[in-house]
Amino acid sequence: MKQERKKNSWLRFRHSIVSNIACRVLYPWARLKFGARIEPFKQQGDRQYLIVYNHQTVFDQFFVGMSFHGPVYYLASEDLFSNG
Repeated sequence: MKQERKKNSWLRFRHSIVSNIACRVLYPWARLKFGARIEPFKQQGDRQYLIVYNHQTVFDQFFVGMSFHGPVYYLASEDLFSNG
């Protein structure tokens, strides 16, 4: 029991709430506006994963986040913010 709590200690309850609300709002909007059908990643299971993608539009991070179960934490380099 103690190991399971330690394993999932980085997950925050507020992150799952925000991602669930965002999915419920953004999915219908993406479907109507862009005709995008977001398919869930079914082979995920309970394992950890690293998502590497090259996004082409502003909305790609939302589409990727909606296809994975659970919260997705994004990384960005400093030059993304400093070199507008």
